[in-house]
Parts: sequence; C-alpha cells; structure tokens
Amino acid sequence: MPHIPPVWYNCGMKRANWWFLGFTAFFAVAVCCVFWGTWSPSVTFIQPDQATYYPADFLLRKWRDFCAGGAIVPGDLRFLLGGPYVWQELQYALAAYLAALGVAYYLKGRGICPLARYGAAAAYGLMGYNFTLFSAGHLGWFVYLMYGPFCFGLIDRCVRKGKWINWAILGGVLAWSSTYQPDLWLMFTAMAFAYGVFKLVAKLRSTAHGGRAGALVRVLAGVAVAAAVLVAAGWPQLHRAIFVETANREKQISASSQPAADGGEKTAAAVKAERERRYVFCTNWSLPPNEALEFFIPDVNGGSSDPRVSPRNPYRGRIGMQVAPGHWRPYRQHSLYMGFITMCLAMLGIALGLGKSKGDCACANGAANRSEVAFWSVMAAVLLL
Repeated sequence: MPHIPPVWYNCGMKRANWWFLGFTAFFAVAVCCVFWGTWSPSVTFIQPDQATYYPADFLLRKWRDFCAGGAIVPGDLRFLLGGPYVWQELQYALAAYLAALGVAYYLKGRGICPLARYGAAAAYGLMGYNFTLFSAGHLGWFVYLMYGPFCFGLIDRCVRKGKWINWAILGGVLAWSSTYQPDLWLMFTAMAFAYGVFKLVAKLRSTAHGGRAGALVRVLAGVAVAAAVLVAAGWPQLHRAIFVETANREKQISASSQPAADGGEKTAAAVKAERERRYVFCTNWSLPPNEALEFFIPDVNGGSSDPRVSPRNPYRGRIGMQVAPGHWRPYRQHSLYMGFITMCLAMLGIALGLGKSKGDCACANGAANRSEVAFWSVMAAVLLL
C-alpha cells in the first residue's frame, strides 16, 4: 500500500512546527486567563516593587541613561513597541513564555521527545510560584526565569558541539541576565559554571584518550569567546554587580553592627556580638524548613503580607526579618507553591530518570541523560539548602 504522509506534511509544515504552534496557542490561552481583567493600559494588578506609572519622557530617560554608560538589554527594546503601559502585563507573560521555550530548547538538545519537552516547558513556565511573584512586582526574577534555561541549553550545545556562535550567544545571555538583580546573577553564574564543568568532564570521558587535549583546548577557546562577549555586552551591569552592589551590601551589614562604645579596639564580646548580627543579617529571609511544605500545598501559612493581595488570609509564617532575638516580623509578597502535580512529576522524573529508560519519551540518550538528572537533583538539593 502507498505510504500516506502525516497531515502536517500535507499542510507544508514540519511536525516540530506544529508542536511549537500548538504549545504557543496553549500558553497564550493560559496567560490570558491569568491576567484576565488587567490587559487594558489603564488598569494593572497590584505589584508594589514594580512601577505602575511612568513619566512622559520615559523613553528619553532610558536613552540618556544608556548614553551615560548605563546598561541596556535586548528586552528593553520592547518599550519601543507601544510604550511601558502596553507592556505592564505583557512583560511578565512574555518572560514566562520564553522561559518555557528555554526549557523546550534545553530538552530538545538532550534528545527528549516533543510531548515530554513541551510538557516540562508548560510545568516550568506556568508553575504557581512564578504566577504569584508578579503580584510582588519581582520582574527581575522573571528575567532569570527567561535566561536560565536558554543558558543551560547553550552550555550543553557549546561543550558538545563547539559552535562559536553558541559560545558568543552564551556570553550575551550571561551579560543580559545580570541587569535587574545583580545579587542573583552572582549565584546564577556560579551555577552555570558548575554545569559547564560537569559537561566538560562528561565530554572528556566520552572522548578517546588521544583527542582529549584537543577537545579541552576547543572548550577553553569557546569559554574565552563567551567571556569576551560577556564583558563587551555587559560591562556596565557587571561593574555594578561585582563592585557597587557588593559594596552597598557590606555597608548594610556594617550599619547593622554597633561600633565599639569608646571608638577604640573592640572587646572579644563586642566582636562576638557583631559576628552574630552579621549572621542574622545574612540569614534574614531564609526559608524555614517546615515551610517547604508549601511547595506542594498552597497557602499553608497564608498568602501575602500585603492586605490588598491576601485580605482574608495574610501570611503568618517565619519568613522575614529578625527584629529581636527569637522574634521575627513575618513578611512575604508571594506564595511558595510550585504545584502539586509539578512536584510529583519532578520526583517521578528523578526516580525514573536515574533508572533504566524504556519508553520513547524517557531518556533518549540513556546513561548521558541519567547523569544529567543526577546533576540537577544534586543542584536542587544544594540550592534548597
């Protein structure tokens, strides 16, 4: 019997394009439901840490800041298409969508089938934690949400395939991700470095002994390309992250420590007390272990501390600042809920990923992907701690 091609070939489109369009339509409907009622430029949701109104010369100020040596990232060009009010909700929605595509991009490089990679993309882009952060106005998190998966997908491809264009794009991604929250950028870059080392070790182990030196040299040359682009594209924000923000944080810590009473040399007791205050400062806002239950169950300890967001169920947990020894001021602006189904699938994925794969949508690369699952499982535990 003659072979009848699938319907997507009859329509002149590849199967991968149909998956992409179907996922895009699904995500668009989901995002419209989330932000329903706030799409008008004259209406917005509560977001205390993000501007909700802008000066008339907003774009001119952006240009002046750039000319004065300020940072600019490709995402800022969105304001040229309609202005800041049009993008008030779209900037969160677009970031979540691109974050989901980043997951699909990463998993495609690992040989995962379309159903699994787009399912994981939806779970990542639409998880509950992300869609309560916008009520706090934490746009900087959405920037990392967007750049993170693409960064790891690029590292995977850079080390395995060695294309110079991928190394250059990786440098740009690392530079642009540092603009809005430079403190997170330092941790994000450290995690990217750890993943790069993991991929390099895996590549060297799979390379014949005689070719390892050449593979190592090529990877190091790619790292040099990425570093050059990183500095060229992001020097203003890099300078701010490494020098300005760390200095400001040190000033905050110093201000929370009382100087010696006589202005002279501190006593041992004073040094101990200062060390204790520094410890308290650095551990404020840490996650109490018992509150990790909210990853699975929403609002175990209430919702937001903002009465406009959670008027009937305010937050009553222990996240916040210590105002006196043993006394905390509970405060948070968003939920910790990741999604019960999402978390269960994640744990099931770990269990199955570390075992032997048999299905089409499991680890297509076998042992390589099992080591990938092991790496991310360890990284998740480290970051949680």
